[in-house]
Amino acid sequence: LHVLEDHAHWVTTLTLNTDFVLRTGPFDFTGKRPTNDEEAQQLAQKRYNALLSTAPELLITGSDDHALFLWSLFPSSTSAPEKPVTRLTGHQRQISHVAFSPDGRWAASASWDSSVRLCHGVYTPVR
Repeated sequence: LHVLEDHAHWVTTLTLNTDFVLRTGPFDFTGKRPTNDEEAQQLAQKRYNALLSTAPELLITGSDDHALFLWSLFPSSTSAPEKPVTRLTGHQRQISHVAFSPDGRWAASASWDSSVRLCHGVYTPVR
């Protein structure tokens, strides 16, 4: 268990880049249905692995401190798991919602400053 504590105020929203794949399981845009539970599990695992082949599992947290943090859930052994990959700023008021696109490549954040910001969600390590 890791406690992620870099925000200066309450965390109000969070999302995983794997959210869409986890929610939809074996079902995709083709409309094909698995014939049994074993096939459904295999298809869901295949979709999950395909997403993770493009980027690691990431979490974005938004807060009343007007900032977003991007976290790697399974960082390499050389980096601290409790430290964010990067801090995203620009909102002038509290963050109300954040979401990844279904393919996990983009993230959108909404704020009480009446703005929506888009950022490229593909993992790029910050040194």
